[in-house]
Amino acid sequence: MNKRSGLADSPFFNSPTPENLSAHPAEEPIPRVPAVGNVRPVRPVPSELPVPPARPTKRVLKHHPFDIYIDQLERLKELKLQAMRRGEEVSMSRMVREALDTYFLKKQV
Repeated sequence: MNKRSGLADSPFFNSPTPENLSAHPAEEPIPRVPAVGNVRPVRPVPSELPVPPARPTKRVLKHHPFDIYIDQLERLKELKLQAMRRGEEVSMSRMVREALDTYFLKKQV
């Protein structure tokens, strides 16, 4: 059983006949351009590559929960509020980190 769709008679789906092929002249081949060597000059590789300056070691943040007293937390919040009123950008985490650094310096002696 040969089932044909409604598009089977469309010229789009018909195979080209020899008459249709001869109606179009053969295309001329595109002339090839002769290869031209390396167009860009090759820069010599320096014997010693410049070494970028070493970055200072950056301290990495690590979230870790600690228990603090309520009065310490309230004092931190008050210090942050006062700093914000002065137009400073502060965080309680930064204040705690600075306090720990000061504590460690004091304990080293």
